[in-house]
This record gives sequence, C-alpha cells and structure tokens, in this order.
Amino acid sequence: MNVASHELLRNYLAINTTLSAATIGKIDQKFQFKHVKRGEVFIEEGKPVKWLCFLVSGIVYAGTPRNGSCFSVFYFPFECRFFSDIKGWYHRNNAHCSYIAATDCRLLCIGYEAFDQLLSQNPDMKLFVNGFGEKSMLEITNQHLLLRIKDKNERYNQFRTLFPELYQRVSCIYLAPFLQMSYSYLCHIRSRKGLF
Repeated sequence: MNVASHELLRNYLAINTTLSAATIGKIDQKFQFKHVKRGEVFIEEGKPVKWLCFLVSGIVYAGTPRNGSCFSVFYFPFECRFFSDIKGWYHRNNAHCSYIAATDCRLLCIGYEAFDQLLSQNPDMKLFVNGFGEKSMLEITNQHLLLRIKDKNERYNQFRTLFPELYQRVSCIYLAPFLQMSYSYLCHIRSRKGLF
C-alpha cells in the first residue's frame, strides 16, 4: 500500500508541476506514510500546524468544536489532493480548525522543516505551493457557495450534483452539520428519495 500511495503522489506532482522526475523522486522520499483511524484528529485547532498532507484515500473533514464532541463541519478535502490548515500553514501560526478522519484514511505527510528545505532547494516548488493554496481556497469557496441556498432540499440536491464523490461516501453524521441541517432532517430527505 505504501508503494501505491507514493506512486499517486509522484503522478500528482508530475501532472501539477514542471519538476523533473528526478526532483519529484527526491521530494517523494521526504513524505511519510500515515494510517489514520476513524475519529482521529491529526491537525488540531489552536495547536501548531506540523504537517502538509496528501490524502491518498478516505474521508477527512475540517471543522471547529461546537459543543462537546459535536463539530461544525465546513470543508471536505478531496482524495489525491494536498491539504492543510492554509492560514496556519502559510503564516506558521496555530491551526484555525481541526482536521478529523471521518473514515480510516491513508495519508502521506511531510513536516514543515523538511518542506522548507525542499522549497529552498527547488524554486519551482514555490509556484506549486501558491497553486496548491489557491486550489484549496477555491475548493472551500465552491463548497461554501451551496450553503447560501436557503431551501434545505435544494441545498441537498445541489450538493449531490456538484460533489457526487462526496455525496456517495460521506456519512449523514458529517454531512448534516456541513449542510447546516439536523441529522434527522437529512435522514428524512434521503429516505424520502429512497437513498438508504
């Protein structure tokens, strides 16, 4: 599994950067494989952001504590993409939210000291980093645009249309707070549409 994970990372960098295969190979060697269990918090709000992560497989959500163990969910990173707490990562501040595994996940992670070394050795990586930040912010914005829809049924339908890969795999437990509706209401919509 490690080999396949690293191959995904190399392919992603080959498509999204102008780096040579040799440089991509050196970068790939710096990433550590992590298996994260469901419910595990691996970037914690208010604590230093230590990792830049590449999500190989699984579902992750970003959120902030609302009351007790309940989270306000506001973003789902996509598989085979980089993610991190963008603001905390850029400015080396504490995380602005937590990233939690909604399922068992496979990640490739790199610490920021190691990543800073890569940036200093490979100027082309800076272009990639800027692009990664822009792409992540665009994904967050696109996910948030549908939350402006006032009608809950329409909001749900738009989510299904715009993000089929998330809709098919994300549990109602995580979708409900993201779509700003109660768990029972979301279950009602899905059962009415024969989706259980």
